[in-house]
Amino acid sequence: MTDVITRAGYRVTKTLGDRTYTLRAPSFGEIGALLEEGAGEMPASSVVIYDTLRAALLKKGHEHLVANVDAVEDAVDAMEAARSEWRDGDSKADLIEANVRVRRANRDLARAEELVKDDDGLRAIRLASERSGRRRVISTLVLTLEGWTGEGLPDVPSALTAEFVSTQLPGNDIAALGQIAQELIRPTRVAEGNSGQP
Repeated sequence: MTDVITRAGYRVTKTLGDRTYTLRAPSFGEIGALLEEGAGEMPASSVVIYDTLRAALLKKGHEHLVANVDAVEDAVDAMEAARSEWRDGDSKADLIEANVRVRRANRDLARAEELVKDDDGLRAIRLASERSGRRRVISTLVLTLEGWTGEGLPDVPSALTAEFVSTQLPGNDIAALGQIAQELIRPTRVAEGNSGQP
């Protein structure tokens, strides 16, 4: 990846195979508009996910595994408490122990989830999360992607749209470029020149 600083702001060039893409850091105003656009999409909270998982386990007759869900919530609460109480110079033993507890609880929870992975409520949550993630990646690329070159790629349109990006660019490229685009909407010192309104 090659970083290019221009008078217009911060740009990144990414080569994927024989295709080269150029992305730019958006202005703070553009980032604000992007965030407002996605403000209506709220991912399911952990409370909703855990309650749906409990219901799925009960529906399938796995009452004894509901304790695995409770154990994760308790472990996460203990981890948050350990983090909030920790101060510089304190031993990290409590943090390490809390982290191990969360990992163990999540491992046990994953086994329970496997038994109800086909539950309609859980599938709906996963699907909504995946759709929201794809929309966020595409919207961010529409904002940051400036152009590309490479055999087999379409001409760069005068106005980039979500439909164009999602249907005309290779899926693997979209995934790789989406990671870069997400980094570009979190401005750093090197991107300060792009911080004005669009």
